[in-house]
Amino acid sequence: MSLGSGKFDWRSLAAATVAGLLNSSCCVVQLGLNWMSIGCAGFAVLDPLRPVFLTASYGSLATSIIYGHLYQGKPLITKDIIVTTLLISALSLSPEIVNLVNERRIPFISSRPDTKKVREILHFSIEGMKCKACANNVKNHLEKVSPNCKAVVVQEESRAEILCEGESVDPALFAKAVFETTDPPGDFVATFLRREKAGEDANAKLEKLVQIHHASEDDLEAGADSEVCAAQSS
Repeated sequence: MSLGSGKFDWRSLAAATVAGLLNSSCCVVQLGLNWMSIGCAGFAVLDPLRPVFLTASYGSLATSIIYGHLYQGKPLITKDIIVTTLLISALSLSPEIVNLVNERRIPFISSRPDTKKVREILHFSIEGMKCKACANNVKNHLEKVSPNCKAVVVQEESRAEILCEGESVDPALFAKAVFETTDPPGDFVATFLRREKAGEDANAKLEKLVQIHHASEDDLEAGADSEVCAAQSS
């Protein structure tokens, strides 16, 4: 089947961009704000409307295809239709993609640490992460503290785990990095829960850490005898 030729429909592409951004405003737009060190803009309030935006996006695309075919004689498959469909899909799925990166589930983008070399795991609770892009921002700043540490951040559970391969790192440094993630600082606050030594079962622990299921209250209370420090400006 050959692709239909003709003038590229830039209006459809522009409409797809707007629709896709509405589907993923809490992710794509916020990632741009993260790059400029701007804090959370509150786009997470649009999350409940994602199904509506998604239906409207693909509904408009389908309507455009059918109308063009029936009344304008356009082929059902054209280059602009393919580009538009791919753009809507990429933008709409961006929150899920960013979440996979945050939880280190995409090896070629966010490689996991060598579990044989992991010596300890630091557990934190993180307050203020309202969307996947916020969690990604926190993850990137946590990993700037030490080149020997990798972060796993689960936004739904407001938690982060730091897997360190080298010497022990002061948890306060990670808490400070989280606090200073945005400019001005203070949008996110990290609380150190516990330090866990990694043994031969480090790989199994890592698999457990990246599960999306909510942690139980008992798991959090297990670190009652650990240090607890909240991130504060210093």
